[in-house]
Amino acid sequence: MKTPLLLTAVLAVPAPAALSQVLATSRPAVGARDAGTFHVATNTWTRRVQQSTQNLIGPDVLYDNTCTTGYFSPLVGDTYVDEGRLPSPSAPAPTGCATSYRIDGFTFGYCTDQTSATFGTYTHRFYQAYTPCASITNVSPTATIALNALPAGPALGTNTCWTVTIDLAGSGGGSFVMAADGNGGHQGSFQDRFGWAMSSSAAGSNTGPMIAGDPVVCAAGAGTVFSGAPGQGTGLGNLDQFRIQDGGTPAGCYWFGGTPFSGFDLTLRGTACETFPAQVNYCAGDGASTACPCGNNSAAGANVGCLNTSNVGGKLRAFGTPSVANDSFVLLGSDMTNETVLYFQGTTQANGGAGFQFGDGLRCVLGTNTRLGTKHNAAGASNFPSSGDGKISVIGNITAPGTRMYQAWYRNSAPFCTAAGFNLTNGVEVAWGA
Repeated sequence: MKTPLLLTAVLAVPAPAALSQVLATSRPAVGARDAGTFHVATNTWTRRVQQSTQNLIGPDVLYDNTCTTGYFSPLVGDTYVDEGRLPSPSAPAPTGCATSYRIDGFTFGYCTDQTSATFGTYTHRFYQAYTPCASITNVSPTATIALNALPAGPALGTNTCWTVTIDLAGSGGGSFVMAADGNGGHQGSFQDRFGWAMSSSAAGSNTGPMIAGDPVVCAAGAGTVFSGAPGQGTGLGNLDQFRIQDGGTPAGCYWFGGTPFSGFDLTLRGTACETFPAQVNYCAGDGASTACPCGNNSAAGANVGCLNTSNVGGKLRAFGTPSVANDSFVLLGSDMTNETVLYFQGTTQANGGAGFQFGDGLRCVLGTNTRLGTKHNAAGASNFPSSGDGKISVIGNITAPGTRMYQAWYRNSAPFCTAAGFNLTNGVEVAWGA
């Protein structure tokens, strides 16, 4: 059930009223200002007039939900969670060109009546797979970006609106990877979406994101590299609803009554069609070599693990550059359970690449094993590394070129196959370069 929410007209001084009472008084975001680009890696700003944002954070717009509504919504201690979709090659038009995308930067809009002294921290969290209006409590985000130096207003009580671009590129910048359509392939379901959470520690009760999007006014997917439609767009997969949690507002699914559309201003940028590293997906749970423990074999040719309680096999794929000197390597896990997962590294293939029965699946990696890190899956998916994690070359002690094997070991606690309560993905072999 969606609950109507109060909202505030951009730059309007009066207290917010129920939207049904202000449908005829929507105002354009007059006075919204472009603050330029903040570079996370160097903690510096490039003002809008100095350099093209496109040159800073990648040539392609991957997601565009910028269709102007003229409203913003105060957070007041709550967390808002919106949703969108990055299209995969198997998606209907507009069709994507990759199964995963690296996010090198994003742009968002917000309004506040605070000054820099009281603005606090504005935090964004991204989830590569998200079911709309679902709770994000205890779910590991793919990326977390906490911003402490955003522009605010000239004086307390004076509403000011900004658009800000965040550059995540460069060493320490925090660029991250999200699977297209939630797990790399289009399913035609709610699980094709990513999630985006916003929260603020600003004082007062008038700081929050600008509302954007409306498929009646701006086409879904317009403004992105995947669509031929120019101009402002409504984000692919963005619905007329969003989740509120973690504050004084009762947790649940909310909307603005139909007008404006219940989405929030966001643009994601990067390079759309990066290539995957050379990798060997081996030790599939299809029964071709080693049978799965309970006959829970996955489909031949899918190159995934043995079936789990969701009747799918956990999938592991690699993305980025496995280079000792220039490491951007990421492991992408999907089609697992919504429980914890351990990503680990080894130096040999188990049983010549056929693996051996282990829990509800197959153990594919042996040799010198290294625990890289644990995550909590959302919609069955997660990445490693994600925001705040070290590079795999460092954690895995890779100091010279060589071959490594990877696998994800995840909990599957519901009664299913054996009493072990866990399963595993397929294995992945990657050659690291200098």
